[in-house]
Amino acid sequence: MQSKQHVMGDRDHRAWVGPPDYYDRLGAVQFVTLLLLGLREEHFLLDIGCGSLRGGRFPLMYLNPDRYFGIEPEEWCLRQGIEAEVGSTLVTLKRPQFSFNSDLNTTSFNCQFDYIIAAGIFMHASKTQIITCLKSVSRSLRSNGKFVAAFLEGGSDSSCAHWSYPAVQYYKASTLRLLAGECGLELVLLDAPHPLGASMGCSNAYEGAATR
Repeated sequence: MQSKQHVMGDRDHRAWVGPPDYYDRLGAVQFVTLLLLGLREEHFLLDIGCGSLRGGRFPLMYLNPDRYFGIEPEEWCLRQGIEAEVGSTLVTLKRPQFSFNSDLNTTSFNCQFDYIIAAGIFMHASKTQIITCLKSVSRSLRSNGKFVAAFLEGGSDSSCAHWSYPAVQYYKASTLRLLAGECGLELVLLDAPHPLGASMGCSNAYEGAATR
């Protein structure tokens, strides 16, 4: 009997975080984007919604020990990802830290980050959740740090009031630029390819934003 082909949203570590056929490409794009924006092995990186380490496995190998941090509410997914994609030896060597909160709280690590990435959050989040995330990021990002997020650009803003995965949400770039500015961040759209056609934005922290 042929095994079931998993689809996005299935309880499988690759399918849970997006289209499983895109797992490798999406993860690689995240890492390459961070590298082109200046990520180096000594930097501190926070991955919001790290899932099964689709993107996190690359910087985890690259960064110095104690430099990779991840937030993921679905602990089972992260554990499966470590077992299937990373392995316990690398985790022991690199000593990543994880938080399993679902409220997008980036301050739980009591650490200031050089880079923060949210590769799959804004595509499914309500506007209220995005604001919560931006406010938290502004408190955890170094004054010269960068926050990278992917979103689906539309002609109007989603009116959904809650997390909608696997359904997607669309937002105008101008809306996200305004929200970022209100949180002490400056949104710049990146001319970067994305396998699913999403837009990539980089928010640079204003001087002193991390103390807000």
